[in-house]
Amino acid sequence: MSDILSAFAILLAVFTYIESLYVKFIQEGLNIEVKEHKRDNKVGYLKVKKIIINYQIPLLVISLIICLIMTPVSIEILVNSFNYLSAGIAKYDISSMSIILLHSLFIIIFIREIIKFIKLKNKLKILIYWS
Repeated sequence: MSDILSAFAILLAVFTYIESLYVKFIQEGLNIEVKEHKRDNKVGYLKVKKIIINYQIPLLVISLIICLIMTPVSIEILVNSFNYLSAGIAKYDISSMSIILLHSLFIIIFIREIIKFIKLKNKLKILIYWS
């Protein structure tokens, strides 16, 4: 179980490193202001579109793939835990619980990436309206 935990921890480290490289660009896209003149918004529109395609979508896909990779292991751990509980055996394994914690963390990360994607898409719609 510790080898699986190590692999998931490495995935978390790699994802957070990639996200730390991209967060500046994504935040820049979210901070673009809508200007009064339509021509001025064209640059912002193209910038937000580039940020969505080059930065946000890859983060969204990577977090989804990692969540899907972790799901079967987490389900197996939860099923085994419920089987032990129904048999009246209290079994606690720190590695198993850490895997469940990491999977929960990646679900939260995936939801956060969806929220950022939606915010960028809304910014793109606003810029389209004004461009």
